[in-house]
Amino acid sequence: HTKRNDADVGIFIDPMHQGKGYATQAHMMGIFIAKKLKLKKLIGETDHDNIASQKSLMKAGYKFIKKYTKYKIEICRYEYQL
Repeated sequence: HTKRNDADVGIFIDPMHQGKGYATQAHMMGIFIAKKLKLKKLIGETDHDNIASQKSLMKAGYKFIKKYTKYKIEICRYEYQL
């Protein structure tokens, strides 16, 4: 589903270090790198129940696109247009 000039992103933060803004900072660094690589769009998807991940994507400037079901799991899709 990812086009040639798009990239999927994923962040995992160790539970000991969650809640400190590291995921948002990582997303912002990813945006910086994606611009240097001349990508067109970044895509982030989270479990519907993972509110912290959704907040970090939104704080970094990602926009909510849609909610869908995959393998019986509700997924929220966010995108960042570069």
